[in-house]
Amino acid sequence: MNTYVNKICETLKFERKRLGFSQEHFANLCGVTRGSQANYESGSRTPDADYLTAAIKAGCDLEFLFNGTRSKQLDEAALEDCIEILEDALVLAGRKLTAKQKARVICVLYDEYTDDGVELTAQSVVRHLRLVG
Repeated sequence: MNTYVNKICETLKFERKRLGFSQEHFANLCGVTRGSQANYESGSRTPDADYLTAAIKAGCDLEFLFNGTRSKQLDEAALEDCIEILEDALVLAGRKLTAKQKARVICVLYDEYTDDGVELTAQSVVRHLRLVG
C-alpha cells in the first residue's frame, strides 16, 4: 500500500468516527455504498475527488485527511477572550507592551486556549508576560 493510500485510509476512519457517523451513514453522505466506505478505510480502494468533496462537506478536515494534522480555523470568540485576558493581565502586572509584543503573547495564549483546553485567567497569563522582553 502506498503512503498516500495508507494515510487516507487511516484518517478517513478517524474522521468518520470523530464526526460520530457509522460507516453506512457516512457512505450515504458521500454518495457511496457501505462496502466502498469499508474499502476506503481498509486501503483496498482509493476514494475519488467526488467522494473526498462530499466527505469534506460532511465535516472532514481536508488537511487532516491528507497529512494527519488539523487545519487551524480562527475562532473569533476565543481570540476575543484572549485579548480581554491579556488586557486584564497587563493591568494586573502593571505592564505595557508594544503591538508586536502583544501579538506574540496573544498567539501563545490563543494556541493554549484553543488546543489544550486550558482555562486562561489574568493571573495565569502573567507568567507569559515574563517571556516578553
